[in-house]
Formats: sequence, C-alpha cells, structure tokens
Amino acid sequence: MSAMNPAEANAENKLLVQRFIAAFAEARHEDMAELITDDFVWHIAVTPPGEATAPAWQSRLLARTGFQWVPIRDRAAFLRHLARRPAQLTVRIHVFNLIAEGDQVAAEAVAEGTGWANGRQLRNCLSLHFTVAGGKIRLFREYMDTLHRFDVQDAE
Repeated sequence: MSAMNPAEANAENKLLVQRFIAAFAEARHEDMAELITDDFVWHIAVTPPGEATAPAWQSRLLARTGFQWVPIRDRAAFLRHLARRPAQLTVRIHVFNLIAEGDQVAAEAVAEGTGWANGRQLRNCLSLHFTVAGGKIRLFREYMDTLHRFDVQDAE
C-alpha cells in the first residue's frame, strides 16, 4: 500500500476529527477510547500550552464561588469525565469550518445544549485544535467562552 498524498492525509484527519467531535458531544466514552492515543491530552485552554495551573480568575463572580478549572487532563481523566456526564444533557456541536494541514486540524464550531438542572441553555462558540498521530487524536485543545460555560453548567 502506498503512502497517502498530503491532500488525502488532510482529508483523513478531518474525518477523524469529525468522528471525535460527534462522539465528544454525545459523551460516547467507549467510542472516544478508540479515537484517542494512549498519551492523549485534553487541554481546556484557560492556560498557555503545557501549563497545568489555571490563572487567577478576573471575574469577581468566579472568584467568590471558588470555582477552579482543571485545564489539562490525561486520557483516563478525559474518559472518566465523559462517563460521568448526566444522561439528561443534550449537547450538539455544529462545525462550520474545518481546516487540516499535516498532523494539525482546527475546527470552528458552536456547542448547543440543554438539560442542566438550572434550566439554562448552552450556546458557546468554540475553537477546537487537534494533533493527530497514527490515525488517532493525541491532543485536543478546546477554546471557549469559559464564563458562559460556567454560567450554564455550574452557577446556581
């Protein structure tokens, strides 16, 4: 079998990311386990790449609550997070732009969701960045409106 040309490799990486995003939105942790590498990292980008401690919050609301992000999670922590998601939550992620170059894939998307106990609805713009290795996702870096996410999912 011959090696893929760059355009074919980019297309394959885009398909992998689309499968990942769909499984992530639906918290299908069994499917996710097949799509990610053993050294997978999920980085909720409230810190620069590689920094594990979130900075002090600038919002007084968040500072008063004691809310703390865990910005970097390994494979096991990521899969546990998905497995704990309450069944009543409905989340859809609509990708409207997907770009691939080599082992890097970037997606612009909107996450919409319902089902939180506080009755709020999620509508969050996302910038999702992926590194692909060996046909699986090695790094998932997620940029979002963190205050909106907190307001919908964690605020009382």
